[in-house]
Amino acid sequence: MRTRFERARMAVCISAVWVGCGSSLVTGQDATPNQSTNAVDAARPPAASVDVRYRSPRATVRTFLIAMNQAEDDPHKIDEAVACLDLSGIPPDRRDGGRLAFGLEFILRSTNIPTTVIADAVDGAAYTIGENKDIKLTLRRMADGRWLFDSQTLQDLSRMRLFLWQRDLAASQGKATGDVPADFRSPYAMFHTFIDAFKKGDLDTAARCLDLTEVPDPARQVVGRGLALKLKEVLDRSIFVIFQDLPDSSVGVPLAAVVHPEGRITAERQVEGARKGQWLFNRGTVRSLDGLYDAFESKPIVPELAAAGRTAAGPAFGLSPGLWLRHRIPALLRYRVGPAGPFSFGVYQVIGMALLVLLVVPAYRLVVWPLTRLFRTLMRWRGVAADDREVAAWVRPLGWLAAAWVLVQGVTILDLRLGAAGALLAVLVPAFWLAAALAAYQLIDPALKLVAGPAVTQEGATTLAAMGFPVVSLVLKILVVACGLAMVLTLFDFDVATVLAGLGIGGLAFALAAQDTLKNFFGSLMLIADRTFRVGDLVQIGGNEGVVESVGLRTTRIRGLDDSLLTIPNSDLTTAHVTNFGARRYRRFRTRVTVPYGTPPDRLIQFRDGILDLVRQHAQVRQQKYEIAVNDLGACGIEILIQVFFEVPDGHTELLARDQLIVNILRLAEQLEVALDSPKIVLERERSTHPRSTAGDSVPMASS
Repeated sequence: MRTRFERARMAVCISAVWVGCGSSLVTGQDATPNQSTNAVDAARPPAASVDVRYRSPRATVRTFLIAMNQAEDDPHKIDEAVACLDLSGIPPDRRDGGRLAFGLEFILRSTNIPTTVIADAVDGAAYTIGENKDIKLTLRRMADGRWLFDSQTLQDLSRMRLFLWQRDLAASQGKATGDVPADFRSPYAMFHTFIDAFKKGDLDTAARCLDLTEVPDPARQVVGRGLALKLKEVLDRSIFVIFQDLPDSSVGVPLAAVVHPEGRITAERQVEGARKGQWLFNRGTVRSLDGLYDAFESKPIVPELAAAGRTAAGPAFGLSPGLWLRHRIPALLRYRVGPAGPFSFGVYQVIGMALLVLLVVPAYRLVVWPLTRLFRTLMRWRGVAADDREVAAWVRPLGWLAAAWVLVQGVTILDLRLGAAGALLAVLVPAFWLAAALAAYQLIDPALKLVAGPAVTQEGATTLAAMGFPVVSLVLKILVVACGLAMVLTLFDFDVATVLAGLGIGGLAFALAAQDTLKNFFGSLMLIADRTFRVGDLVQIGGNEGVVESVGLRTTRIRGLDDSLLTIPNSDLTTAHVTNFGARRYRRFRTRVTVPYGTPPDRLIQFRDGILDLVRQHAQVRQQKYEIAVNDLGACGIEILIQVFFEVPDGHTELLARDQLIVNILRLAEQLEVALDSPKIVLERERSTHPRSTAGDSVPMASS
């Protein structure tokens, strides 16, 4: 992928094609260089007096390319590149050194000619770099002995750029684009990606430039970052990478950047595996990085980078705590013990591993102890009941998570060799994520309880939250398990999308086999969404009547009025007729008070009005609607109708309201000396009048 700088440079070069073509018609192609500057003096200046940066064609080209590479970070470096150009023969109105330098750099890169094959000693006055008559770059010896790109070459840049553009356009027509990412399609692109990643502090992208197939999958990300840093440190102490020296072709032989007795750094095209066709630092490079870093860590930075401000202090602490620590501990502690190879350890690493083992238990307790007290405090504050065992089960996985994190960070900081670090992290990284998933799983219930408060924890809770708590809890736990499983599969380099696609086919068969269970599950969600009833409501479903005791994922349990337990599938409830007595806004109370015949009318009216006052003074009676009246002359006596509506939340409160009203009516009757016929008196009276009939049996006070 091209950087913003390269895109801008390309735009300048393309525009230069048309500007240059138009202006060449004015200047002509037979212009000759200025004789005062291009003529070679018969008496050449001594070699020692010539600036080493321009003493030969190779030195000038290297100076030019180094300056152009560094100009991406320091724009002032473009002046050093312009100093390699002979601008004396360029008309003043076209003497734009920066634009010419960009155009020349593009032509040099397109030739694919490394600087190592350019002559370092030339007897003549001119030296030409080029593929054919269309691409020719000429350097000439100036009067002061410097080799510079001559004026004619600079004037021909627009023509050469147009030729290359047309050639590349013709070559690309009819060719399908491959699957190889542009960042890794050639050694040039891969090195550019690697260096740019460090400029951005993106260690993950830098690690992708390495062939890490021999590193265990769970440890690949952590180990890859450390290896990429070591590779960059070795390169900075051995060579200055000139991108134009690297082939920009997708095919070719392996390219060795560093060769040393401890190993070599080689870029190679992958011929198999998931990254087939990509150019990466090969497996041999990865295996030898530990030894190469040991050999190069004390060497100075290459002069070109040192001049740009790069220091030999090693990576910053934030980038790599392990290498930062390694550069600052005494040499005695870096002395290696044990057999040579991947399981060789420095003295400080042995001490560090011992400390890690000793820190596991304190790290566990340091997390569990304060969190246990925090959860207890929060639960008491919210009024949620929770015993010590329950709180310990919530917090314990967080302690395991802390211990795993300490071990992973410790192994990373100790900067163990590839074999040891890979083996340890292959176990510790999955353990860390499993502990994280378990901790999230265990924290779901306390989190929901803290949000809902005592509405879901008190015995006999009848809120909607109490009904939805088990469903929401299970759904969240399923999501946590699924995410944890996906994370573990990713660690082991499984393609989660492919796994999910396979599960989709198997899931169809599973759904057909478990369709009743799924219907019940979605039925429970519909009950919660529609709020058909709540736990504690008195309902009638078909011919069954009872109090809702619990709503699960599959069934709903109803406690009958005779204390029997009825279990109904939730899928049936979505189509059944449900009468919810508990959802009533008002609860009617209808009864009749029978006063015996012979009661004086004034006392009867006084009694009726007294009942009316009691109703009006009752705090739980709906005042907008009630009926108190002398209703009928029955066979047993004079009947006074009492019909009121209690504004109460549940059946128990309704019973208390009834109790209060009835007791007050009885006290009023006693106060006014109004007799109320009892069933026994009425029955004896009826039998004495009609010995063979019981049709007049009735109860003086009945409730509807």
